[in-house]
Amino acid sequence: MKKQFLILSLLLTTDVHAQNDISTFDGTFVNIPSVKVGEDVYSNVSLELLEDLKFKVNGSDGAIKTSDPALAEFSGNELLIRTLKHQELIYSNLILKYEDELEFSFVSADVPLMTSSSSFENRKTDIWIDYVSVRDKGISEEISKDYESCICEYYGVVYADFDLDGDDDLLVSTVWWGKGNLSDYTLENYRSVPVEMYLNDGLGNFIYTEDLLVGAPPLASNTRKAITADFNGDIFPDIFLAETGFDGSPFPGATPTLIISNREGRYQAKEIDEQAHFMHGAASGDIDSDGDSDIVAVSFDGILLYENNGIGEFSKSKINYFGSPSGIFNLEVFDFNNDSHLDIITTGHYWERKTEIVFGPGFITGIEVENSDMTKEHVVNDIQFADLDADGIKEIIQSTTGGEGNWYGGAYIEIIYFDENLEQSGNQIVYQDPNRKGPIDRTFPKWIPWLKIADVNSDGKLDILEDDRHDGTTLINNGDRNFALSFE
Repeated sequence: MKKQFLILSLLLTTDVHAQNDISTFDGTFVNIPSVKVGEDVYSNVSLELLEDLKFKVNGSDGAIKTSDPALAEFSGNELLIRTLKHQELIYSNLILKYEDELEFSFVSADVPLMTSSSSFENRKTDIWIDYVSVRDKGISEEISKDYESCICEYYGVVYADFDLDGDDDLLVSTVWWGKGNLSDYTLENYRSVPVEMYLNDGLGNFIYTEDLLVGAPPLASNTRKAITADFNGDIFPDIFLAETGFDGSPFPGATPTLIISNREGRYQAKEIDEQAHFMHGAASGDIDSDGDSDIVAVSFDGILLYENNGIGEFSKSKINYFGSPSGIFNLEVFDFNNDSHLDIITTGHYWERKTEIVFGPGFITGIEVENSDMTKEHVVNDIQFADLDADGIKEIIQSTTGGEGNWYGGAYIEIIYFDENLEQSGNQIVYQDPNRKGPIDRTFPKWIPWLKIADVNSDGKLDILEDDRHDGTTLINNGDRNFALSFE
């Protein structure tokens, strides 16, 4: 194997093309910005396509001194190219087998699931999981022991193709509730707990892994919402955690966490903000229309905008329109009026502050959304947008639960309809269970934190699901605004 390393090192001394940010193929040449060979890293390595999917080393700019991860790696027998662009197509995990002093032969490649700049779009997935059973029992018991915590409900769930093999994997961020009955839930006892990454084996199994992490799993402080987008433009999906920290007086908050990939597709946490925030919700999208994904978050300090410079570095400001964030606890970013600019939709304690759609790009005007009488005193947990009745106009679908005086009592799903002028035209309660109280044992919440919109029965109509399959609350869309309740 030492011979192969030496031969390839000698071949990579000829100057060739200019450096790119991702490996590319133009139909004749593969250009790889950086290749690790043994302890060395070579820049701008060029391979020429021959017949029968064979490639010949064409040269490079030579060895460089860098501590940055490489985009490809030669093991002595195989060359792994992590990501490659050909015209409008993206390939991942390309493996080329070393044949002789000059040539490699193609072995395999994956087509990754692409990550949108919109965290709302990235919520969409073909998988439907039981939040309780998907976790590795041994890992959850180990965390419970090490962090003196119950194995409790959680709200931080991200679906993304972390290993770029073409299917959605999971990142889970749990909540520390102490023993679970709140007897020891104090600021002095409070703990941050590790996130958990699970890779999809393609057969419906999710396997716990730390292999894609740099060092130990990042710690999170009461993640209320987790979102994903490609924040640094390297194809790999990244994660942002909206964390509240200790959920009680004096509400000290936490520094929000960005879990970001490097060129090797490995993940490491970094703080996006030096200031602690009681952050209850977040969403991402290209707010400033510069081609990358920005983050909007709600905290006790206001509605915050983190503008991305394209490489995963952010500058923070406040969106002045909202003034005090009182009553706002969640938000989404979505182009509600179809003008190609993203809008911000805020919600939370409806009796304090109505759900509001604030129109981009200026965020200086908005419209309020009217809940039905049944849900006017509720907490709005989640909002989704979909054309359920196939009239070409998106509806708002929201999950609500009891508010002040009946905190988190019951579970409700409401559809809010609009006409072609975006005037609200009606409300429909499609699910209500006022006795679904909880959480009782904190294994999972009895209210519905997150919704999922999918054509679960493949009849061409979008159905409404509870994102957690533990109860499997399902509303089958029969058309004509008629929904049939079932439980998976």
